Amino acid sequence: MNQLHYLSFGIVPVFPYRLRRSKACLTCLNDSQQRSIELFSWWQVVVKFIGLVIILIAMMFGFAFLQADKKQQMAILASPQVHDFYLVDYSLFRQESYYQKQFLVAKVTAVDDEAVSLQLANYRYQRHNQVIKAIKLDNLIKPNYFSKEHEQVTHSKLKQLFSEGAIYQVLRAQGLTLFGGIVEMPSQPEPLYKGFEQNRANQDGISFYQDGQFKEALAKFLEAAEQGDMHAQVNLAEMYRDGQGVEVDLIQAVFWYQQAAAQGYEKAQVQVRKLCLEPALCKPQD
Repeated sequence: MNQLHYLSFGIVPVFPYRLRRSKACLTCLNDSQQRSIELFSWWQVVVKFIGLVIILIAMMFGFAFLQADKKQQMAILASPQVHDFYLVDYSLFRQESYYQKQFLVAKVTAVDDEAVSLQLANYRYQRHNQVIKAIKLDNLIKPNYFSKEHEQVTHSKLKQLFSEGAIYQVLRAQGLTLFGGIVEMPSQPEPLYKGFEQNRANQDGISFYQDGQFKEALAKFLEAAEQGDMHAQVNLAEMYRDGQGVEVDLIQAVFWYQQAAAQGYEKAQVQVRKLCLEPALCKPQD
């Protein structure tokens, strides 16, 4: 009987390590002395290397992937952008020895021709996978996750830190996320309608007016009207027209109505037409 001994992984043979031939009596079932043989079916031997071939191919693909990933990281490092992230071995980064390993995240906050500005995380981890887990759990957008201080690192120093392993991974967010975790909050879109900005003095004048404090209201409306706020100009004109906080003064009322009407305020335009039925009150606008 020919017998081929080989190492296997499950049902997949990896490689053979011994060829043996033995003789046995089929009647008495007593094995005779075993001896090594030189001749064996080459096909049976080759087949047993399938697992080893698969392992070698997987290693080649893995090596090629690592080289491509390293090349991509070096390209990102050579042209840094705001919101790039570096995974840092803190001991190597500071060139100091610590009792335990410390890994953290650094964020690029500014870039110029000479250096990049980094913010280091306030949180440190003992293993690489804990850093990745923190990113996946959206920890990078938590308040005070990163230090308030900024460190300037030259471009040549960055490359040196990467070659020494102090920066052991360079990452660029895709769509504000890394590993599925959010690393930057999206900016709020501009509203389609912004409305108008309310004048603070006019708002104060309205408050005084509603409280019956007409003199104070008049002063605030005058302040806002002189700043060009058409709503305050109409409010002021009405107080002159009605004699609230001041004696009735239709000439001043018409003047301030005309200022607001010139800005396209329809209510003021209506009042100007009414009051200007008395020509003495109205003066032509330049």
